[in-house]
Amino acid sequence: MWGVAYVVFDHSLSLNRFFTDEYINFSTWSGWCDTVCTVLCGIIGAYLLSVIVERARRCVDFTFTLHFIHIVSCACFKEFPLNWEWWLMQVVTSVLMATLGEYWCSLQELKDIPAYTRVASTTETAVQL
Repeated sequence: MWGVAYVVFDHSLSLNRFFTDEYINFSTWSGWCDTVCTVLCGIIGAYLLSVIVERARRCVDFTFTLHFIHIVSCACFKEFPLNWEWWLMQVVTSVLMATLGEYWCSLQELKDIPAYTRVASTTETAVQL
């Protein structure tokens, strides 16, 4: 997502955008672009949860584990994030990712399991006997 913002909006692309809280804010155009990219990454993460995890009961665990690892990575990269807007976006994206991931996983779980019946040919039944 940040690659698209880099190309479309001419924003710099660096690790600071991923691991610091200085770019997420609601007072500048650049901050809003990063905020929208963060929300879109949460939606993409929810889809990936439904593809990779495939179980609605595990989506919350995977989501909050991923966000916890991200917070620890941010603290190790530069400093512990203190910006309230960054924390708000982390809460919003984690709730969005967990909720959509559970919903999409439950849709996958509720699909009918196809039961195919195959008529055996005479040569297969002769071999089986």
